[in-house]
Amino acid sequence: KTLDKTGEWFLNKSTKKLRMYFSGNNPNSHLVKASTLDTLVYCADKNYLTFANINFEGGNIFGFYLHSGSKIKILNCEINYIGRTAVYYPGNTFLTVDGCIISNTNDHVMFGSSTSTNAYVGHNTIKNTGIIPGNAGTGDGHNFGISIQANNCIAEYNTIVNSGYFAI
Repeated sequence: KTLDKTGEWFLNKSTKKLRMYFSGNNPNSHLVKASTLDTLVYCADKNYLTFANINFEGGNIFGFYLHSGSKIKILNCEINYIGRTAVYYPGNTFLTVDGCIISNTNDHVMFGSSTSTNAYVGHNTIKNTGIIPGNAGTGDGHNFGISIQANNCIAEYNTIVNSGYFAI
């Protein structure tokens, strides 16, 4: 009885049923999506991989988790509706993210570490990063678009629209 706006939901833990409100409309006319994976692409210690022209959607935590690899490219991809970080790349070197559309991430678009050297981030369109209050991490260093914390990295020709804190 408390659901009164289209899209509101309630999970009954005892029956394990999810109820949604569609304001009298036919529920079959709506598309409902739910993510079941925490990470869409996980790569540890992998080199020379290219992801091109692929649409990624709905990772609960990460779109890409790229740990300690080298020369990984994400080209002309769409990365949408990520729970925390679209591209997390601790210890990754020579990462390239070029020509992508990245939208609706709850915390970061890209986040690396001091050992993530020689990254190139260019020609991307980044929209709606960290704009929903309470959905990002706590403390400093959250709700921003591109975080490059290492040497010899380039971020250029990116369009960033609606960032909850810092764009770059």
